[in-house]
Amino acid sequence: MRMPWNRRDEVEEEEEEDEVIEEQSIQGDRKIASVNKGMRVQARVTNILAGVCILGFAGWLLFTYYAGLIKERQERKDRDVDTTQTANAQLPPLKVGALDTPATSQQGGQAAPPPPNVNAKGSNGQPVKSPAQIEREERLASSVKFKLDGTGSASTAAATAGRAGGQPGGQYQAVSGQAGQGGQANPGDRLSQSLQSAQMDPVEAYRLGDPGLMVYQGEAIGCTVRPALDSSLVGMVQCVQNDDLWSADHSAIVAERGTIYTGQQLMGLARGNRRLPIVWTRGRTPMPNNVAFNLSSAATDELGRTGVTGDIDYHLAERWGPIVALSIIDDVGAYLEATQQSNDSQNTTVNLGNTRSGGQDLATEIFKEAANIPNTLTRNQGANIYIYVARDIDFGKVYSLEYKE
Repeated sequence: MRMPWNRRDEVEEEEEEDEVIEEQSIQGDRKIASVNKGMRVQARVTNILAGVCILGFAGWLLFTYYAGLIKERQERKDRDVDTTQTANAQLPPLKVGALDTPATSQQGGQAAPPPPNVNAKGSNGQPVKSPAQIEREERLASSVKFKLDGTGSASTAAATAGRAGGQPGGQYQAVSGQAGQGGQANPGDRLSQSLQSAQMDPVEAYRLGDPGLMVYQGEAIGCTVRPALDSSLVGMVQCVQNDDLWSADHSAIVAERGTIYTGQQLMGLARGNRRLPIVWTRGRTPMPNNVAFNLSSAATDELGRTGVTGDIDYHLAERWGPIVALSIIDDVGAYLEATQQSNDSQNTTVNLGNTRSGGQDLATEIFKEAANIPNTLTRNQGANIYIYVARDIDFGKVYSLEYKE
């Protein structure tokens, strides 16, 4: 079926066919009757009918959709409740019951006890109080306390409702909480605390000494370790300066090459740590100057990281060797016991439970002790390390500069 939008192409094709037929025909001869005209009319009618069917189907779909939509809106509108109307409900009148009046007991022919004498006096000369008066005084005298302080708000006190044991003389207690415990803080106090800023004390500037005789904080001094390093025990360490140490303005040498630095290894290698801390305490220049100065600075590696690196021994044999040996001994004992029981014709059983239990306890103790064995770091002599100067060093008291022209 050809659609209407393809009609132009059909017309062009038909015209081309007519031209070809006309060229091929002989002049004066009768032309071939064309059947395309009838097919043209049939194609047009078919296209029109197809278009009408499509439009009708589309209209039916739209009608069905909008009809259902309108019906749904109408049903929803019918279900809506009119809120403008108010109910004129009339409540029935209240029924007041008979008031309880004191009545005399008619049972046994005995009259009710007389009311208490309000003018009666006790032994101390004061009038006797009724139970209602006693209960009222106890309520007024209940120990309800409120705490007000500068750091928190007053917490609410909850009084214990009811009397102890149902007696008239029951005690009423109140529990007063502290600020920040079981109570809510006052928003005003929180606001005032948030507006309080940290007080920063002013720092005074000071003038440093002559930069020609100063070594400023942060200077790195390269040196070579003399003795080998071992973190098993604490002790003293020593290194020798590699190059001359110049002053801050590079105008004078304040510590010559060969200056000896003495330090302390105050602790071993911590668990999970791969660097050994060393503190250098003093430096001494070579002869003839023989100038000593305090450092109290840390040792660093080539990249300035605190601590000294080296080879680490994790002591795996010392930690796991005894445990593995005890496990093997326990397994061998169990195997021998099972073999003896299978070969014994009299079914004599030797119980070695105490021995096994003792072996397990011993293995547990050994494991606890082995877990506390620290790793050991070692580094050979001649290693290059650095000293990170932690404070300014002033050589002005031992040196003097003479400027020459």
